[in-house]
Amino acid sequence: MTPDFTKQDIDYLIVGAGIPGLCAASHLKASERGLSVSVVEFSGGPGGLYKSTFIEDLGMFVDFGMHVYYESGVEEFDGFIRSALPESEWITLEGNKKDLAGIYWRGLLRKQHPYPDFRNESSLRRCDLIVRIIFASVRAKFSNSNPQTARELSNFQFGKKIHETVIAPILEKIYISESQSLDKIALTTPELRRIAVLNERWTMALSFFKGLKARLAYPDQFTIPLKRSKVQSGWYPRKQGFGQQVILPLANKLKSEGVDLHFNTSVTSIEKFEDGFNIGLTELGQDERRIFAKRIVWCAPIFPLASLLKIEPLNAPNINKPSVTRRKLFASVLMSGNNNIDPIYYFYVYDAGFKTFRVTNYCAYSDDSQIPEGHFLLGIEFWLDDQGTEEHEIIIGIEKEIKSFGISENANIVKIWLLPMLVLPPEPARVSVDLISRIASQISKAHDSREFTLSGPFVRSNVFFLQDVLRDLKIELDETIRSRS
Repeated sequence: MTPDFTKQDIDYLIVGAGIPGLCAASHLKASERGLSVSVVEFSGGPGGLYKSTFIEDLGMFVDFGMHVYYESGVEEFDGFIRSALPESEWITLEGNKKDLAGIYWRGLLRKQHPYPDFRNESSLRRCDLIVRIIFASVRAKFSNSNPQTARELSNFQFGKKIHETVIAPILEKIYISESQSLDKIALTTPELRRIAVLNERWTMALSFFKGLKARLAYPDQFTIPLKRSKVQSGWYPRKQGFGQQVILPLANKLKSEGVDLHFNTSVTSIEKFEDGFNIGLTELGQDERRIFAKRIVWCAPIFPLASLLKIEPLNAPNINKPSVTRRKLFASVLMSGNNNIDPIYYFYVYDAGFKTFRVTNYCAYSDDSQIPEGHFLLGIEFWLDDQGTEEHEIIIGIEKEIKSFGISENANIVKIWLLPMLVLPPEPARVSVDLISRIASQISKAHDSREFTLSGPFVRSNVFFLQDVLRDLKIELDETIRSRS
């Protein structure tokens, strides 16, 4: 029986107005005429990680890093994203230009690929690396191991010596964490499952061996052969600001189709009944109101949900945690002069001593007509160890590091804007991954997945990147749609 209280009845409540939540709303509305769908979002607007922010001095919106949308392969979701703009307003990144990345490593900005590069090492050193990689690939072929941590996967890929001398120092610099405390996904964000040792000819020759192909990087991303019949492409609006140019039109489109969107709204309670959920919602500055939803689709962080559902605190595994408390800042930097980063879209900083995590080169993959002539715009993701650092000290630190990267001999910093990230990307810490998967497991045991759909990084095995999340979400939504039929 439905409890007797004053309420609003809806078919679906979607929590979280990022790309998955918006895609879920579109898919559900299309599945059945007259279906009532509401979306609630804790922050002041839609988009999640894909939000944009307006810089008044520039008169334009910018992203918090590189936020190109890569095709998920889910036709409904990809079509929904593409519908935000006319075809002429999209830039399509495909083939070898889909994702051009580099690294700053050993004092050099390297643009040919994003892998640790040993091609300029001595013949003896390169032979040693090849032999070790061959041994690692042979061991892996006869191994039943299932790596879960970054260290385990790195040892699996390269062996202990290469892991300790090459991969582990990079991981510790990037995440300020020991490799054993990181999930295996840390080796793909950025890409550390391969290293460059040989030239193009020898790399292609050895790629016939599956084990070596999985470990040796092709040394030139601009000429790498693409043999697949269907290669995933990336999409970005011509104008800067994915959140402004794409997310907002999608949210408006959903409103026109009858989806209720509520921002600055928190879920304060969830009570399960036989035929649905009694849910408490609190909008900023307002008293709590209650709705009754037949089904819930949760596309927001899972930790608040654990508290709402009164899941007992779970003891995380005994894994070393980062020794430094960090916060991540984002800076937009306007520069004048020649842009030596082109044509790559971004590069990671691997060298110890730098606090920069990644530099995004916006003008390489979008229309730069909004930028003043003779200038270019960069995005800097910057780790801070000291919570009390003054703003001017942060700016001085960013200026110093930018000048070290060799962006251009004649490039000058015009202005730096510090933009605190409103939504932080998920960290690949093993302790967090384990905790999320345990919470998700308990929720799944307590609630039928056809009534309570969980979506997000790590809620199920091998789900982390947005495209993984969308593919997983589609499967879950189709199951609940079928259960209604």
